[in-house]
Amino acid sequence: MNWVKKYLHVVGLVLAFLVLFSIPVWADTYSYYVGVKVYNNSTTSYTALPVLFDINSTQLASFGYIDSDALDTDVLEGTTERVYSVGTSKLGIFIPTLEDKQERAYEYRLDYSPEQTTFPLIVGVGGNVTIADDSDLELGGNFTVTQRGYVDTSVGSNRNLICKEGAFRVFVSAAGNITAEMNPGASSVNVTASSVCSGLHTINVTTLSGANLEIFVDDVLRDSTAHGGAGVTDNANLWVLIENEVMPYMEYLKIWIR
Repeated sequence: MNWVKKYLHVVGLVLAFLVLFSIPVWADTYSYYVGVKVYNNSTTSYTALPVLFDINSTQLASFGYIDSDALDTDVLEGTTERVYSVGTSKLGIFIPTLEDKQERAYEYRLDYSPEQTTFPLIVGVGGNVTIADDSDLELGGNFTVTQRGYVDTSVGSNRNLICKEGAFRVFVSAAGNITAEMNPGASSVNVTASSVCSGLHTINVTTLSGANLEIFVDDVLRDSTAHGGAGVTDNANLWVLIENEVMPYMEYLKIWIR
């Protein structure tokens, strides 16, 4: 939680349970909640902020407050549902905006119905995901890579959404621009979607042997260029996802290799 202490002062991680009757809210019900608050004691305002709270969901499950998969939960700010994710010892909440000196309060609702079907991935400020090199993940020249999540296109340049160093990457290359690049260096092939606002997007990068490298944003073709049948370089580097706060939460990543 050092990054939280650096940027924010988190107060009121209320780990005592507040027992409630199962009260229907339209078709929704819950039995308990954990109240959490976040307070920004700086003079800086933040947007698209992923915050992690220390909450032991494994223990909550062992005492029967939630199911082991934690899908019978929800997070609300007032009456507004917020994007969140549950780990064994963390609760991640996506905060769209946090103004200077502002406090926000959330209810982490337990034994909640209807259940969620899945959670997005929230890694927190400074976090990322790495995947070991695998022969089954070598793209070659005939592939589709699809990634969906909140993309902060204002965060700065050279911020990777997905990267295999020296082979392939999709990244925010400048404010509002998302670029896909094959084989960085002298033989680089790249396409760019420009004027993309920050928000929830589906990014699709695809190519067929001997055809074009193409980038789609939300099912709209934004750029295309010939790649001459060249395949993506095969190397032993790691795959690294969602670096440098470029994607505060990711719903999924899919790779098809034909």
